[in-house]
Amino acid sequence: MKFDIQNIAQQFDLQGDILGFRAFGSGHINDTFLIETSAQKYVIQRINHEVFKKPAAVMANIQLICEYQKNKLIEQKESINRQILQVVPTTNSSYYYTDNSGNFWRTYIYVPDTVTFDIVENEKQAFQAGKGFGKFQRLLADFPPQLLHETIPHFHHLSWRYEQLEKAIDYNTARRVDSVKPLISFALSRKAMAYQLDTCLSNGSLPLRATHNDTKINNVLMDKQTQEAVCVIDLDTAMAGAVIYDFGDLVRSSLSLSQEDEQDLSKIQLRMSIFKALSEGYLSETKHFITSSEKSLLVFGGKMITLIMGIRFLTDYLSGDVYYKIKYPTHNLDRCQTQFRLVELIESKEDEMNKIIAEIDTHTIKS
Repeated sequence: MKFDIQNIAQQFDLQGDILGFRAFGSGHINDTFLIETSAQKYVIQRINHEVFKKPAAVMANIQLICEYQKNKLIEQKESINRQILQVVPTTNSSYYYTDNSGNFWRTYIYVPDTVTFDIVENEKQAFQAGKGFGKFQRLLADFPPQLLHETIPHFHHLSWRYEQLEKAIDYNTARRVDSVKPLISFALSRKAMAYQLDTCLSNGSLPLRATHNDTKINNVLMDKQTQEAVCVIDLDTAMAGAVIYDFGDLVRSSLSLSQEDEQDLSKIQLRMSIFKALSEGYLSETKHFITSSEKSLLVFGGKMITLIMGIRFLTDYLSGDVYYKIKYPTHNLDRCQTQFRLVELIESKEDEMNKIIAEIDTHTIKS
């Protein structure tokens, strides 16, 4: 899809003259461009309104979160430089622009001297990823989550994801059910996890908090020189949730060196040193506000979020690839298989992972 980026950029209150633009980032959902002016750089995005049905609500959440984080940093006498996203208003003082085709656009000030990583390469990066998202949660620890709109209904609701999978199986729209029966069986055999999650949410073991809900490693900007966590980005899914959602996606996206669509499943491995490092980083920021019951469910969160992602990819494959961008016909199938393999590996190491969390927790309490 082609867009008149030059014209769209001119709808925002940018400083300086526009010098050029290019496609930017590696996200599956939104279309992102880097704009360079004679004054500075900006990131402009088309909000995918097929995924985010209420773009105005998305932007309302982002404004609330960024402003709250800004005030919290000031209150704690911390620098706000590069630590939060800064939304650029339109020339009409709105925080999004709607073009003639009904596309919704927003612009941020580019955070300079930062890099992102699609795969965690070492323990330092893992620690900083955990620390970055842990700090994101810490700054929002007392934020009233009920103020946030639900930007994607049932996003991490495992029971609902099972309902969608079962509908996709029944409808068999793309006529693919017979070819993936082992994967379907794998998913359905773990349905009890959905009941466990529902119980923990209903009995208060998992209190609702403001959470990011999409904590892939490439959603935290790292300093180009020190590789320390600088700023958490991609806040479209920020809404009320549980801490295990964020920690869980950290586990899912960090522990294996393989790509999300790796076809050679033998390359998918659990790097326990990486798990320990990201856990240390995460708990270093969250230790003062998360509860014992939340900590006891962190590893479950990793398994649960990985299962959810596998189910989502499988559901999309069975439905004819209508949600995620794909590069080839079996792309979603490959994504699904990597997630399910990772679930198996987490299950095989679950006791060891829980022991690591407990040891880190004991150490951080003493320190």
